[in-house]
Amino acid sequence: MVADAAPQPTERSRRRSGARRAAMTAGTALATALGATALVLGPGAFSGAGASGAPNATVTLAQGIDDAASVDVLLDGEICALRGVGYASISQRLALPAGEHTLTILPSNGACSSDEAPLASTTVVAPAGADLAVAARPAADGGGGVVSVQETDLSALPAFTTRIRVVNQTPGAISASVTRVTNNNTPLVVDGLAPGGSTPAAAVTRGAHVVAVTTAWGTLSADVDLQERRVVDVYVTGGDAADGRLVIDTQLADNAVL
Repeated sequence: MVADAAPQPTERSRRRSGARRAAMTAGTALATALGATALVLGPGAFSGAGASGAPNATVTLAQGIDDAASVDVLLDGEICALRGVGYASISQRLALPAGEHTLTILPSNGACSSDEAPLASTTVVAPAGADLAVAARPAADGGGGVVSVQETDLSALPAFTTRIRVVNQTPGAISASVTRVTNNNTPLVVDGLAPGGSTPAAAVTRGAHVVAVTTAWGTLSADVDLQERRVVDVYVTGGDAADGRLVIDTQLADNAVL
C-alpha cells in the first residue's frame, strides 16, 4: 500500500487540501468509489435530436484535477453546462449538438463565473450519436489539469458479455488488470498505461471481477459486478504524493445497455 509518512506540506499540497477533504478522511491512504454516479441508458438514447432538430452527442466528465474540490464546466464560452462536479466523481451525462465544442473547466462557484484561472480547457469534436468520455487529470508539472477525450464503443455486444476499459487519470503511468473471480481468467491486462490513456475496450464475461491497479504511489484493488451488455469505464484517479497521501478512485460509469 502507501506509507502515511508525510513530508512538510508544500504550497501545492496546501492548495489541494480542500480537494483532499472532499475525497477522503484524514489518514486514509486509499479511497474507492464504485458507481457513485452510474447511468444506465436504453438503446437509442445516444441518437436523439436537440430542440433545434440537430442530432445530439453526449459527454460525461470524470473529474480528477485535485487542485479543486469541485469544478464547473463552461460550454463554448457561454453556457454553464455542468456545476459542482466533485473531485474523483463522474458528471451527469450532457447532451449537446453534434459538432465542435470547447469545454472550459473552472473552480466551482456553481455558476461558471469563477475569477480564478481555468484549470483546463479542451476542444472536442462530437459526432452525431457518439458518446464521449472526457477525463481530467492533474498536470504532471503541477498546477491545473490536462484533459483527454475517449469515444465510447457502442457497437452491439453478444449475450452474457460486458465491454470494459480502464482510463488513467493519474499524472504517471499505471498497470492494471481485470480478473474474473470464478475461473481466475484475466481478459484485460495492461502495463505502462500512460497518463490520459485508456486500454482498448475488452469484451468480458459478465459476473464478479477484480480490478487491480498499480501506480508509482501504491496499489488498489476493487471488486466489481459486471452486468450483461453494458459498457463500463473504470477511471483510476490520483495525484502526486506531495503531501504524503494517495487518493486513487476506481469508478464505474455504466454508459449504455446495448
